[in-house]
Amino acid sequence: MLINGVDLSSLGVQLYNRVLTSNNIKTTRDWLEGDIQPTLIRQQEKFKTIQLQFLVTEKNEDDAFLVMSKLTSLLKKATIVFDDIDLLFDVTITGPTKQKRLKNGNFILTVDLISDYAKGQTEVYTTNQKATNYFKLRILYYQNGNVLISTDEVVIRSSDFDLVNTWESLGINLNKYKPDYYNGGQVTNFSGREITYENLYALQTLIINYSPVVYSKGVEYFIKDENETLNSVQTTTVTFTKAQVDAARNLGELIDFNAYKPDGYYASTNFTGDFTFDNLLSFTPLQIYFEKIENEPTKNITITYNRQNADGTYAVVGSNVITVRQSDVVLGSRLKNFVNLNRYKPESHYDNGYLKTDDYEASVTYADLKAAYDVYYDRTEYTVFVEYYYGTYPNWNRITTSSYKFKYDSSYEDSVNIIQTLGIDVDKYKTETYESGSIYQEHYETFDDVVNIGVVQIYYKPKDYSLSIEYLNDKD
Repeated sequence: MLINGVDLSSLGVQLYNRVLTSNNIKTTRDWLEGDIQPTLIRQQEKFKTIQLQFLVTEKNEDDAFLVMSKLTSLLKKATIVFDDIDLLFDVTITGPTKQKRLKNGNFILTVDLISDYAKGQTEVYTTNQKATNYFKLRILYYQNGNVLISTDEVVIRSSDFDLVNTWESLGINLNKYKPDYYNGGQVTNFSGREITYENLYALQTLIINYSPVVYSKGVEYFIKDENETLNSVQTTTVTFTKAQVDAARNLGELIDFNAYKPDGYYASTNFTGDFTFDNLLSFTPLQIYFEKIENEPTKNITITYNRQNADGTYAVVGSNVITVRQSDVVLGSRLKNFVNLNRYKPESHYDNGYLKTDDYEASVTYADLKAAYDVYYDRTEYTVFVEYYYGTYPNWNRITTSSYKFKYDSSYEDSVNIIQTLGIDVDKYKTETYESGSIYQEHYETFDDVVNIGVVQIYYKPKDYSLSIEYLNDKD
């Protein structure tokens, strides 16, 4: 599904359900004098309604609400395309969105939209009569298919059209917002149609996308013998974009130095100078050399794994020793290629392992590798929302919502009242006119129950009061 050209999957969201209705038509009929049946006076078409439900699955509440905010912002005024319907829907959001929490960080978001007409994407629309003399064509410019760069509006007049028409003749500059190192703009929602006034009028919104230029570079692999003679192993081509070169830290992160490398050989290159896009593009020929290492040195590296205790200290849960040969480390090798962070990670309630003093993503040489590394597992911090209500469901009124943060403690396994053990005060908002707090749908027996559901609802039932009334007559 696309929203203003943005792929829904890029937000990490799935379309859960949709309900499309036809236009609401209000018909006015009247019985005229002498008629034997009512006469149709007029029919008024109103907007069709579209209700969409999205499944949001994030690790925590903060990320989930950020995603739902982005999605709501996109849908305020948008053009949407469903994966299985070859139509464009111009929509406007109406009313508040509704959120149904499934568990911590997981929601079903319901959005109500209104739309006028669905517009065909591939059908050619023709008519003998102009729909109007002019209209404003909305233009959306995208980079990489999902990043909105800018929007424009161009006035399209029926008088501007000849037998042969181009985007330029209509005042539409496909390259108006083209970034450097990107291809020229391509219209993505007008395939297979002729540029006519009627087709553009039916379209209303034109989408232009810029894709990155893909560059290529020949790479030659050689084995260098003891006489410095080069023996060709393989010639291949590597492709890349400007953005990929900018993101790489060295040539080894762009080109696989281990490809075609024999065991026991060291890889090097003839590339010199700073690793920049311009230098890479102009450097030729680009070669990788494999040289055999005699009496190859090795390093034994000890990796110790530590788990966080409830008091913040750490206890060793395991260790192992790895052996790294000099030839194992090539240009572009990173510490993560040798250190397994999650070898002794606990099954639950702990975050992924990390190194406190070393950059796990850093490029390393053989000389950089240390004799020992320490991996740490911190306890996962969970956020639980506690909602307080006066009254009983469904006729209750929310007082407030508080958030609590918890980390797992083994002592929770022996708790007979996990809510009380966690320090959640069920009587925090109790008053004299209400009974003690009760937990709605009480099914919290373990720590996992609380953090997996992610929300606890507490309500205060009003107290029942009775009055004794005695009735007296005049004779008493």
